[in-house]
Amino acid sequence: MTEITRDDIQPGRVHDIRRTVASGMARLGINIATIEKCLNHVSGTVAGVVGVYQHHDFATEKRMAWDAWEAHVMWLAQGTEAGDNPDPFPGAGPIGLQQTGLRQTRGGS
Repeated sequence: MTEITRDDIQPGRVHDIRRTVASGMARLGINIATIEKCLNHVSGTVAGVVGVYQHHDFATEKRMAWDAWEAHVMWLAQGTEAGDNPDPFPGAGPIGLQQTGLRQTRGGS
């Protein structure tokens, strides 16, 4: 594995972390409404009529999404060489999200 030095890291902003988390959660299969709640967004899918009538706090969904993100980041941090770590979520994304409805469905599945 190639060692990363301080000089290899580009300056970043908090927005970069939020974008990485949002993109990563989507890649793990977490639905957009839950991702927006995790990021405390009040626009997008929870704006307008939905924002007026939808008062569910998504606490359980957010906890599961953050747990899945943590597991993914820990899996990335523990890898040393390509192929050393098996995918913790083979094929279907984070464990448990399918059963709770947190995963996005594609093509009617």
